[in-house]
Amino acid sequence: MTFIKRGRDHGLPGYVAYRRWCNMSDVNSFDDLKNEISNKEVRDILKDLYGDVRNIDLWPGGILEDPIKDAKIGPLFMCIIIDQMK
Repeated sequence: MTFIKRGRDHGLPGYVAYRRWCNMSDVNSFDDLKNEISNKEVRDILKDLYGDVRNIDLWPGGILEDPIKDAKIGPLFMCIIIDQMK
């Protein structure tokens, strides 16, 4: 909860905004997340908690993504880390 509050306090854009920044596919519904968050139950919980896909905070959205092959993180956090390393 602390990460979410700090992100909001500091004006961090949400999960969907960072997806756009990383040139990931645009999402308009929770089902649009199925390529990155394959577990429907997890997507349903996000839907119950956030109501609208555009309300998902960066940290929970990124941490819930399926990891990339041979990695521990999903595509969004991979994008952000690669950009920082450049």
